[in-house]
Amino acid sequence: MKVSVFVLTYEHGAWIGRALDSALAQEAPFDFELLVADDGSTDGTRETVREYARRHPDRIRTFLPERNLGVAGIWLEAARRCRGEYVAILEGDDYWTSPRKLARQVALLDARPGWVSCFHRATLFHEDGSAPPRPATPAFDRDVFELDDLLRACFIPFLTVMFRRGALAGIPEWGFSYPWFDWLFHIFCARQGSIGFLDEDMASYRVHSQGNWSARDRVAQLEQDLSVYERLALELPERRGLIERCVENRRCQLAVEASGVPAATPVALAEADPDMPVYFNGREAAALRLGEGEETAAARLAALATRAAAGEPALHYPPRQPLRAAAAGPCCAVVVPRSADRALAADESLSALLGAEGELVWEDASCRVWEAAVDLAAGAARAERGAAGEMGALIEISAVSRAEPLPPELHDCFLDEPKRGAVLDARAVDVLGWVLGAEGQPAAVEFELDGSVFWRAPVHAERPDLAAAFPDRPEAAASGFKTTLNLVGTPAELELDLVVVLRDQRRVPLGRIGGRHRWRRDRSPAFAQLVSVVIPCFGHAHYLGEAIESVLAQGYPHLEVVVVDDSSPDNVAAVASRYPGVRCVRGDGGGVSAARNLGLRNTNGDFLVFLDADDRLLPGAIEAGLRALEDHPECAGAIGAYRRASHDGQPLPTHEQPPVVEDQFARLMQDNWAGFPARAIYRRAVFEHVKGFDPELRAAEDFSLNLEITRRFPVWSHDQLVVEHREHGRNSSADAALMLTETLAALGRQRPHLRDPELRRAYRQGRRHWKRYYGGLLAVQAGESLRRRRWRKAARELALLARHRPRAVPRVLGRDRPTAT
Repeated sequence: MKVSVFVLTYEHGAWIGRALDSALAQEAPFDFELLVADDGSTDGTRETVREYARRHPDRIRTFLPERNLGVAGIWLEAARRCRGEYVAILEGDDYWTSPRKLARQVALLDARPGWVSCFHRATLFHEDGSAPPRPATPAFDRDVFELDDLLRACFIPFLTVMFRRGALAGIPEWGFSYPWFDWLFHIFCARQGSIGFLDEDMASYRVHSQGNWSARDRVAQLEQDLSVYERLALELPERRGLIERCVENRRCQLAVEASGVPAATPVALAEADPDMPVYFNGREAAALRLGEGEETAAARLAALATRAAAGEPALHYPPRQPLRAAAAGPCCAVVVPRSADRALAADESLSALLGAEGELVWEDASCRVWEAAVDLAAGAARAERGAAGEMGALIEISAVSRAEPLPPELHDCFLDEPKRGAVLDARAVDVLGWVLGAEGQPAAVEFELDGSVFWRAPVHAERPDLAAAFPDRPEAAASGFKTTLNLVGTPAELELDLVVVLRDQRRVPLGRIGGRHRWRRDRSPAFAQLVSVVIPCFGHAHYLGEAIESVLAQGYPHLEVVVVDDSSPDNVAAVASRYPGVRCVRGDGGGVSAARNLGLRNTNGDFLVFLDADDRLLPGAIEAGLRALEDHPECAGAIGAYRRASHDGQPLPTHEQPPVVEDQFARLMQDNWAGFPARAIYRRAVFEHVKGFDPELRAAEDFSLNLEITRRFPVWSHDQLVVEHREHGRNSSADAALMLTETLAALGRQRPHLRDPELRRAYRQGRRHWKRYYGGLLAVQAGESLRRRRWRKAARELALLARHRPRAVPRVLGRDRPTAT
């Protein structure tokens, strides 16, 4: 048995059927079972379980004790009955949404024997509809977590977990005596090895009044956290320092609840070295790094207040006591733990602000809480760069207007969202509004970009406010429209025209939305402006030292160097260890794409450079790239020029590389003007939209990545020399047959996205160019293979040439056919 699906249920009569159906619907190329354990339900749950077991005897086994055993008893008794190599958890009030969940997780655990368990994303929804659905897991930029991560917070929903059955031996029985037994379960799994993350949403987590977690108010939840930490301090003495900081963090959260901070008031957690979760029960929140010095505290708090004002305040869990009324003007709550008192005293900017504008609303042995008025104008510049916090590609809404004069076909209309000045995730721009026709209800609203319709929203959303405002117009009750637009890949400066489609298919203007693309500047206060340089290496250890030294010689100081030893047969790790601060991670020999992706996952910087081990960065390369991205915030990356060098570093002739400003994607398909990776510096947030380097390509993977990026976003092309490219006999580009097949494969991946006739024309021209370019090189190599009597190699090369450049075959055979002896 490969997998046991362990279904735990108690008084889930209304929901257990859907949970079991979602497990039975799994499509898996292996055997799996359902072990359903019911702890004495009296609401019909047990009867439903028996009926499912009767209908699926080959798949479902049950554990139905006659008396209630409690959480610890049901777990310990039932878990021992699981027969699978792996165990997946599903509680009876939740359900899975992907039929491939089990197969995806088994593949991960099979491939990564060091992982004890793995989990994935899920969506949290309220059974009573009291709040909109939201992600049940945070946004992660990595896929492996360790013990210290789980000690800081429980971010793993139980219904997303699959673990190795052998891990049960390391779970203490006392853990199930705590209400937060799932958190303790994950902690003790993490003591045994790493926990992996699969970035796919494959489950729905139900919040209802009987839930173990959701039925408690926020103070009760935090009090349970503290009881868990009290026990962990005894069990994990080697982690006592971290646990004490976690306790302080929870007491900061308790202080916000006890002081009655309003839901609409954002909260800043001020620390010298922020590394704790910043969560305050759904309030907009952010870490405030003390002594950062880059901007004033007023500007940083204003940016937080601006972000909060753009959202809809709602607490995730009920407060224990009434909240205070919100302040008349914009303000922030600032929480300073006692461990940060000295850093606060040294931060003149924040100390002065709290002294002049702040009111101390809470003080105890753990922390102090101020509420401080903020001047939104002081943070305008910061808000422009990063008001959307953890998002990647952003849209700043520069204008929202209604058609003036209003067309006679319309009685009235309005755009509620987005608001002018809002900074939004470019993948999810919500548009809400309403429209009343002069004669009858309009059918839809269309969105036009450059004269072409790219989206349509029906007019039928319920608007009770308009029914009251227009009592003589019965259609007003359903006159709203709402939709979500994905504006990734639209022009850097854009204007959306909104057009109303009437019932007779006439179209009249409604309004216009203007926007500008931006990119998040800071991913995390702890790593602001850090540039990560990833150096994959296989068989080039003799060049590696020069590559590392070229990075360390850069004038820009905030650098991180990660070398990826892709199971190289030479001494890569030994070379990397000569340089203090340079980290070396070991890959599994999966090739350059997998190595670069592994390096990406092991870096922290907001900016990324991928330098091959046989190349060298030139002086000023990093500064040039950062300066270009600072001057061009709409661009996803900056690409400079390069010079060629021989194997021993001697300069070689290099062609001119003029900057490419217009039609970057089309031009890239035709001639790969962007070249190899080290010419570019990328914003890390780009990799929220593209999946990194394609591991299925053995070459041209950098070409494929740049095609994916330039199809969606502009990049800045400049002519400053940034890298030296070493040419020697082992370059992958020297293999014409490989480069021809893989370049065409990379280009072919773009074909489904080419709806524009000009792009399809560029695609065809690109295919002809690459067949001509690499076909010419392949003809030379095939002739050389014939001359050297390498018949098998020559046959493969001639077959490929016959497919892509057939006219070259007779010339090769006529010129290079060897003389018979």
